[in-house]
Amino acid sequence: MSSFSNTDTGDKPSGPYYNKNIDTDVTLKEKVETLIKFVSSCKFGMMTTRDPSSGKLVSRCMAIAGKEGGDIDLTFTTNTESHKTDELKADKHTNISFCDNSGQWASIAGEASIETDREVVKKYYSPTLKAWMGDLGDGVHDGSENDPRIAVLRVKTSSVTYAVTNKTVVGRVAEIAKGTVTGEPAGVNKLREISESEIQQWRATASKERVIDLTTTTLNSVLDTFKAYDGNSRSSSSAVTDSDTITKSTTAEPESESPFYNPSEKLVVTEMSIPRAIRKVFLAVEQAEGAGARVRRSVGTPQLRNFSPFLMLDHFSIKPGAGFPDHPHRGQETITYLLTGGVDHEDFAGHAGTIEAGDLQFMTAGRGIMHAEMPRQNPDGSANVGLQLWVDLPAHLKSCEPRYRDLKKDEIPSVELDDGKVHIKVISGQAGGVESLKELAYTPVWLLDVEMKPGSKLAQPLPKGWNAFSYQLEGSAVFGAGDKKQTVSQYHNCVFEPDGDVVLVEVPETAKENARFVLVAGQILNQKVVQYGPFVANSPEDVRQALIDYQFHMNGFERAKDWQSEIGKTMVG
Repeated sequence: MSSFSNTDTGDKPSGPYYNKNIDTDVTLKEKVETLIKFVSSCKFGMMTTRDPSSGKLVSRCMAIAGKEGGDIDLTFTTNTESHKTDELKADKHTNISFCDNSGQWASIAGEASIETDREVVKKYYSPTLKAWMGDLGDGVHDGSENDPRIAVLRVKTSSVTYAVTNKTVVGRVAEIAKGTVTGEPAGVNKLREISESEIQQWRATASKERVIDLTTTTLNSVLDTFKAYDGNSRSSSSAVTDSDTITKSTTAEPESESPFYNPSEKLVVTEMSIPRAIRKVFLAVEQAEGAGARVRRSVGTPQLRNFSPFLMLDHFSIKPGAGFPDHPHRGQETITYLLTGGVDHEDFAGHAGTIEAGDLQFMTAGRGIMHAEMPRQNPDGSANVGLQLWVDLPAHLKSCEPRYRDLKKDEIPSVELDDGKVHIKVISGQAGGVESLKELAYTPVWLLDVEMKPGSKLAQPLPKGWNAFSYQLEGSAVFGAGDKKQTVSQYHNCVFEPDGDVVLVEVPETAKENARFVLVAGQILNQKVVQYGPFVANSPEDVRQALIDYQFHMNGFERAKDWQSEIGKTMVG
């Protein structure tokens, strides 16, 4: 290493003051916070730029207007007609130095940029600028926040060196006097350095903390907007009834756990069977969802929310050019049943495939998944139509690993009843002595696709205590017993009371078409439900954490960073 002194210090440090005062035993947080406190106390700094014509360094006093990037980056207001803006245009590198009368100082190296956006200028504008800018009397250059001369000068910090005193005035004088006599370097400051990598780390941490604060504030606001679900009821249909309410988040108190039944037990209808009464029937109103898709949502609306374990039922219709591009899930299972067409799916774990008409996909989101679902192009240009059911996961399984299970149409057993007038696809559960495949979903759910001809009748047993509903795909059917029967038309949801163990259905002889519906039942989960979009948890704190984990790609969402599905790219731009 060359030296201007042309002498060799041997094994002695050539800069003993630096070695004596450098402070390395300090956290990044303390280094930055001490710097911020000192800079804020100074208020004014000397900005140094380079004159492009002469190469000379030029400094001028600048008043701090604000801070960004976790307060490590500085902002100033400036006159765009001044020399410094020309100098920074030629060379964006600058240095800001601060000093006080105690000998504390800071040197901040960075890169400058000029921002003329009026909204940004208004954010940092101060009326005192008028004294420096002057009013030219033309109604434009008046020194106000709208004066086009005024801009914001941002300095993005690259590195910092600063010194703060670690002794009183008397102590510093004594230390300097001692050094003068002994030749020992004076230890009067804490000399600290913040590297470029440390500054990047600080910005990232500050950004994360801001997102956490924003997430907490936003979620608290949303959660405070909606009523709590009545825990004494087995469905929330009575808790929120305003059909005009649009919600992104709901809460529910714990429900009574439904009795377990033995899956190997054959459920049959006997003289002792009790028909289930109908709680309500309502229309699933069509609405927009995803990117250009249309859905009829029944479960998950103000009409029927948190009908444990069911969170949502969508009857979707999507054409090419529309669909459900890359999006996350946590804490639930989804069951997708395709009625017509074909839908491609792809996730960040590398799973990809297609379900065709009659196929199903059971997806467990668990601790986190990111995926896309996009329609195929049908030869006749028709839409791809299907059902998607969201099912809550038991609390102890919400952090499980995500998984898929495709169920092809030729794997689904079926049965014909009432002399062939009733045809049932046993997707999950039992019907007419026929059982479905096992282990399709973690949460116990029955799903039957029923088609009935005019003049047919059906008595379908269901596990006692489970929540159950039907959704009418085609035609009309009459549900219930005695004088409590109700006709359920196409696109209507029929919700059953949990008491009873059999659902009675018939299609009158006079019906002009077959009736087709899905009959769905599920075990009630004894847990609170807090949902925010695709994140389903048991507490507001868990939902906040899900949002943070997704934003910062951690705790299950690591693979979401920089991931983009191939099938979802058709929606980009």
